[in-house]
Amino acid sequence: MIEKDTGIPTIHCLQIIHLYEADYNLFLKLQWGLRLVRHGGKHHGLNDQQFGSHKERMAMDPVLLKQLSYELSHQCRTNLATFDNDASVCCDRIIVALAMLAARRLRMPRNAVQTHAEALCLMRYYVKTVHGISEECYQGTVFKPLFGTGQ
Repeated sequence: MIEKDTGIPTIHCLQIIHLYEADYNLFLKLQWGLRLVRHGGKHHGLNDQQFGSHKERMAMDPVLLKQLSYELSHQCRTNLATFDNDASVCCDRIIVALAMLAARRLRMPRNAVQTHAEALCLMRYYVKTVHGISEECYQGTVFKPLFGTGQ
């Protein structure tokens, strides 16, 4: 776990960083990073506004589209509101059950989804600092689940 806000070491302001075993991390990379994203892109399962992990899209595409929208709004003298929804810093807030349903919608194999969901459910968390790793751990329960799918 690391501090979300540097200098504020309160328990509710810590962000979980998952450190997986190398073989399990490879499994996740192959299933989620390669298989699921490729299948979702091939069968139009990802939103058109999704620019990450697409071969035909560049990082500058959303920047250019936003700039063109701003300039068009300015030229036409119309009001404009934009909303950016980027979950890159919210990995610890993703609801596991919904993420697994989304994966199944994109045809992720049931056993791969179940393996990942059960691992997250049974995972024990330790606090690692410059002073070492805590001896005691904590984990989610049915009544107090922990969120996040790993990063």
